[in-house]
Amino acid sequence: MYQHPPCISPKTNKPLATYMSQMEAENAAEYVLTRYEKPMVTYHCTKCGNWHLAPQNRYTPCTTCPYCVDSYGTNKQAYKTREFAMTRAKILEKERGIRLYVYECDYGLGWHLTKNPARYS
Repeated sequence: MYQHPPCISPKTNKPLATYMSQMEAENAAEYVLTRYEKPMVTYHCTKCGNWHLAPQNRYTPCTTCPYCVDSYGTNKQAYKTREFAMTRAKILEKERGIRLYVYECDYGLGWHLTKNPARYS
């Protein structure tokens, strides 16, 4: 049986903790809040099919857009709201020094990020 490689944190470059059920992830989030006073959000991972935790202030729900691609030909992430896309852009600017702009998907599937200020909405 094929086993998906572990999901890696883009921030720490380490494997993410994986939970087999939403309840297990929610229990872990409650533990982190109680122990470390750090609010976490649980989310179902579309890559590995399991559950992970994300810090509440970094959580930016998105899906892979089946239509829009970046300059490398990779499908873009479609953020559910403009606010989530803007939050992700700010995180990337702070952590990687990349200035990104937010624009609405031409297919109405959410909001994308771009390096092109002419595309900005």
